[in-house]
Formats: sequence, C-alpha cells, structure tokens
Amino acid sequence: MMLRILASVVLSLLVLSCQKQSQEVLEKAPGPMTLERLVTIIQENTENARVQDAYVEFTVAGVNMACISDPNSDRMRIVAPIIPASQLTETQRKDMLEANFHSALDGRYAVSNGVVYAAFIHPLSPLQELQVKSAIYQVSQLALSFGTTYSSGVLSFGEQGTDI
Repeated sequence: MMLRILASVVLSLLVLSCQKQSQEVLEKAPGPMTLERLVTIIQENTENARVQDAYVEFTVAGVNMACISDPNSDRMRIVAPIIPASQLTETQRKDMLEANFHSALDGRYAVSNGVVYAAFIHPLSPLQELQVKSAIYQVSQLALSFGTTYSSGVLSFGEQGTDI
C-alpha cells in the first residue's frame, strides 16, 4: 500500500515537471510559423533551394523534394516523388500501408495524380523549427528507404508484424 502511494506521488511529480518543461518550451518558442520563416529554414538546411512564392523545390541527400504552403489555409506539405503509382506491386502497396502505421512516423507514403510520394502534411502556424527539420529528414528517408525498410529513419512505433 505504501509503495503504491509513493509511486503515485513520484508519478504526479514527474507529470508536473513535464508540464512545467512543456510550458517553458512554449514560452520560449517564437510566434506562429510563417511562410517566410519556413522558407528560411528550408534554405538553411537543404541544397539548391529554389523559391517561387509559396512553393520551394530543394534537394536533400540526393532526393528531390518540394514544400508547398498555403498560409491562407494554414497548411503546408513537404513531398518527394518516388515512383509512378502504376509501377507499384501489391507487396509494395501493402508495405507502404504498414509503414504508415509503424515506421513512417510523422511522414507518410501517399499517392496523388498517379505518383507515389513520401509526404509530411501539417498545419503551418504551429510548426516549430525542429519539426520542419525533422520533416525534411523523415521525407527524404522515406523516399530513400522505399522498397527496403520503408522507414523515416527515426524510430519505429511498435513492432512490425504485430497487432496493437
């Protein structure tokens, strides 16, 4: 009984500490992400960034990527084309869906206009600089690992091949 009470107190203190740290991080964070800040972060962390209004093309680790933003809708996406969707095998399709659940994390595999993409889609204003950098990394890793590990390169949630 005493051990449960002690464990409960320790857990409560940990939760309060985490809440305080989260609040401190939020207070130090710059204001909402803007298109201008997003473009600057991309330019500073990628190769060959070419900007045209709310559209930025760039390269990371040999992967051609783009960031498309719509500040009026408060949305952004970072994408990397991988292969024509017509070339997908059933195994690849299945592996992509499983990766979206286990190993793609914040990025995702997606299909649009007949092309398979690695993608990160998020509201623009709440983004923080580290999230943008992570998104760029994850999308590039998803593109590079397509057909093999299907991984964003960060970590895996749960174990593949197991149920929740």
